[in-house]
Amino acid sequence: MINPWYLAFYVPQIYTAKVSTGMAYQQNRGDDLTMASGSTGSTQYIVDGVAVQNTSINEYVSVDNSGINTSFDIDLPYTIPCDGQKHLVAIKKYELPATYRYYAVPKIDKDAFLEAQVTNWEDLNLLPGQSNIFYEGTYVGQGTIDVRNIKDTITLSLGRDKKIVVKRERDTKLRSVKTIGTNVRETFAYTISVRNTRKEPINLIVQDQLPVSTDKDLLIEDIENANAVRNELTGLLTWNLSAGPNETKNIPFGFTVKYPKGKVIPNLK
Repeated sequence: MINPWYLAFYVPQIYTAKVSTGMAYQQNRGDDLTMASGSTGSTQYIVDGVAVQNTSINEYVSVDNSGINTSFDIDLPYTIPCDGQKHLVAIKKYELPATYRYYAVPKIDKDAFLEAQVTNWEDLNLLPGQSNIFYEGTYVGQGTIDVRNIKDTITLSLGRDKKIVVKRERDTKLRSVKTIGTNVRETFAYTISVRNTRKEPINLIVQDQLPVSTDKDLLIEDIENANAVRNELTGLLTWNLSAGPNETKNIPFGFTVKYPKGKVIPNLK
């Protein structure tokens, strides 16, 4: 997530002094996806003295969500080691189709992140809590699922993908500072490049930003955003891209900041 980039003029700190009876005080003003709970060890399921496969546990679990709470009645006996350690046991297992996409904010992080979007999850009786994420059989990290705040789609992060190469570079040839009359005009230009080194096409969301003025004398002009979706309030730029195998996409964007001569904008860079 990228925070808004607000621009404001520098205001010197104001100090006041109060003197009384030999002492001075100073005050500073201003100021297709598989979802399943995992197991930390090897858990064996025994039914009538016979070991059963993990994939068959759904036959032994019934779910009651008729009230305000969801309860799971498990008829399958478990063999859990009494070693004083925490053990996870599977309750239900579901397989759902998923839509995959990549997400990148190169101003903050140079890597692209793979995301899986899952719909039609409402009947799964999911509970809010921590999730363990596995992708292509490899553990990629933990996340949190809060079904109370999800509408129609669950988005799961599957970690970084080094095969998607993202770069963000400032174009020094287009960078300029000009004084025209009583105003200064500073121009900034950038290029974001995305290279897909995978053997299959990808969908990618790229985000960057424009500055947002907090003063009527500070203007953002000559905006070039390469057909991005722009949020006028936050300055957020969003591009939805498709890149074929070994294809590179370039995104040029830039802007000019106009402000009175003699003013200083501390975070303009």
